[in-house]
Amino acid sequence: MVNKTTRKKKYKRTKLKKDKLKLLIKTCKNFGKPIYLMRHLNTDANIIADSFIGKTYNKIKGKKGGSLKHYLPYLPGIREPTITVWGRNDVKPLPKRYGITKTDNDQYTVIVSPLMRTWVSALLFIRALMKDKPFSLTLLISPMVEKSGFGGNNPLHSSYKRFFKEEVKDIENVTIKCCSNINRKKYTCNVIEIKDSKKLYNIINTKNYKPFNEGGMLMDETLYMLSKSCKTEFNNMKQILIYSHSGSIRNLLTDVNYPKEKISTLKSVNGYSVIFTLHNNKVKITIKFPKK
Repeated sequence: MVNKTTRKKKYKRTKLKKDKLKLLIKTCKNFGKPIYLMRHLNTDANIIADSFIGKTYNKIKGKKGGSLKHYLPYLPGIREPTITVWGRNDVKPLPKRYGITKTDNDQYTVIVSPLMRTWVSALLFIRALMKDKPFSLTLLISPMVEKSGFGGNNPLHSSYKRFFKEEVKDIENVTIKCCSNINRKKYTCNVIEIKDSKKLYNIINTKNYKPFNEGGMLMDETLYMLSKSCKTEFNNMKQILIYSHSGSIRNLLTDVNYPKEKISTLKSVNGYSVIFTLHNNKVKITIKFPKK
C-alpha cells in the first residue's frame, strides 16, 4: 500500500512538471523572444524584514535622499506597498546588468500584476533604461498575483490615483491596459485600454485575478495566455519584460523542479531576473541577480 501511494504521488509530481514545462515551451515559441521574469523592487513592506531600525533612522537623517514616505512601512488596507529609496537607487544599473535593449521608437510594453509595486518597478526600470529621457510605456496588467498575505496583496483603487499623481513625470507617457474576458480553459483573453480606473478595479477584483493560493491563475497559465492572446502587444520589444512577485516566481520554479538550492538563493533578493529561453525545444532557465 505504501509503495502504491508513493508511486501515485511521484506520478502526479512528474505529470505536473511536464505540464508546466509544456506551457513554458509553448510560451517561448509563441513569443520568440527571451522572457525576463523579474521580482518587483524593494518596497516599504520589506523594511522590517530587510533592515535595522537604526540603519533606517540614519538614512533618514543622512544625505541619502528620498522622501520620508519611501522609508516608512506601508499601512495595510489604506495603501499598497510602494518602492523604497533603496529600490529606486538599486534599479538604475539593472537594464545594463540584464542586457535589456532599447526599442527603436522609445515605446515599451511591460507585463505587471494588479499590484502597484509592480507598476512602479516597471516605470523605474524603463526610466533607468532610457536614462531619464522621454518614453512611452504601456503597463499590461495580468492575473499573476502574489499569494494572499497581511493586507499587502489586495489591489486598492487609491493606489491607482497615487501612481499617476506622484510617480509619472511630465516627459513620460503611460498607458494602462488590462487582460479582460479571460477564458482559463482555452488560455485566451482580450486586451482593453483602461481610461476609467473604476472599470479597472472591477476587472482585477474578479476570480481569475485572485492570488494563486486561492485558486487564481498560476504563472505558467498566465504567461501562456499572454503569448497566445497578446503577442502583438510586444512587436516593438526585443525582450519580454515582466514584473511579478517572489512567491509567484518561486512557486513556478518549484513546480518545474528547478534545484531547491538555487531557488533558496532568491529569498529576500529584490529585482532579480529569471530568464526563459528556448534551445532545441527545451526551456533554459537562467537567473541574474542585481549585483555580481
